[in-house]
Amino acid sequence: MKNVKLTLLFLLLMLGTVRSWAYFYGQYPDATVRILHDAERVYFCRYKGVSVLDRATGSWTSYSYQNGMLPDEMHTSMALHSDTLWVGSCNGWVTAICDGKTASRQYKMIDEYTKSELYSLVQEIAFDSRGRMVLGMSNCVRGVVNGEPLQCYAIPSIVSEQSVEGMQFDAKGNLWVACAGSHYENALTRYTFEEGIDFLLTRLVKPHPFQFDHCCCLAVDGDDVLWFNPGNQLVKYDGETFTLCATVVYGNDMAFDARGRLWLVGKNGGLCCYDHGEVTHYPYQQEMWFCLDIDGDVIYIGTQNGVLKFENGEFTAFEVPDLTTSVRPPLALPDGNAVPRMFTLDGRPIDGNSTAKGVVVKNGRKVMLK
Repeated sequence: MKNVKLTLLFLLLMLGTVRSWAYFYGQYPDATVRILHDAERVYFCRYKGVSVLDRATGSWTSYSYQNGMLPDEMHTSMALHSDTLWVGSCNGWVTAICDGKTASRQYKMIDEYTKSELYSLVQEIAFDSRGRMVLGMSNCVRGVVNGEPLQCYAIPSIVSEQSVEGMQFDAKGNLWVACAGSHYENALTRYTFEEGIDFLLTRLVKPHPFQFDHCCCLAVDGDDVLWFNPGNQLVKYDGETFTLCATVVYGNDMAFDARGRLWLVGKNGGLCCYDHGEVTHYPYQQEMWFCLDIDGDVIYIGTQNGVLKFENGEFTAFEVPDLTTSVRPPLALPDGNAVPRMFTLDGRPIDGNSTAKGVVVKNGRKVMLK
């Protein structure tokens, strides 16, 4: 009975998280929460779907629930790995869109014990050098190891008070995780598949070299030094020592450019550059900035109202077309009454004869598997 009560409490907390995100994105339908690029395309993850810009032709392609390409209406994360674009949703879906945009798989988070669906928010997606994928959820990390059964590693000690905000692998295979919540000592953790979770800040002795606060973003430089942003502080960790480097914006995302400069976008707007000890602020009057992507000399910034482009010290609006007006990708969909194949996150197919429950998209609507 105790386990049943804990399970119900957990589900209620997850539903509360999903509803709060639904409300937030309902208020800001043009929000852009992730931006990525490769040699051929620039990818913009938005509330209602993903818009893809082809560099060579200037044409746009859209992936959304409305055009049948994604299984959910709310999208919160995105990653590129090898020839595949991965998109995470607010309700526990992860969609893999393959090279050429002619095939895809939709994965649903399935609890290994109850065989029921999980509706956790997929906030971060990261891959290590061996192709192992880790998902940062609203309350934990879930790892998939080369097709082995799904493994779950809880980061916070109290599920309802921590949230995974940023993740990145370094060259040594360490996964660095930034968290936000009431337990500031858990704001920075290191994870490896072999050793599990290490709560780094719990080992610090007073006086602390910096003030504990929420940590919403981090980055690893070319020397495998970790940089993170508790509150409005910029701190680096070289594996032995924490060093407070500067006062910067309270960041939502950060990244290094090719010259080794660290750029941060502020939660409440504004761009900040840390150039080897020198800090430069570029203010901008707009609330809620979510992400940035550095593409050569251009920085794309995702905001509550769309996308900005920062170039030559100036901000300009970057127009991303409406998802309904972009070209629909030539994805081969099932015809007639055929049900599209669905997979658990570790790659096992789910079909009508499976004991696992799940959801597929059929004719634009969700259908429960029995």
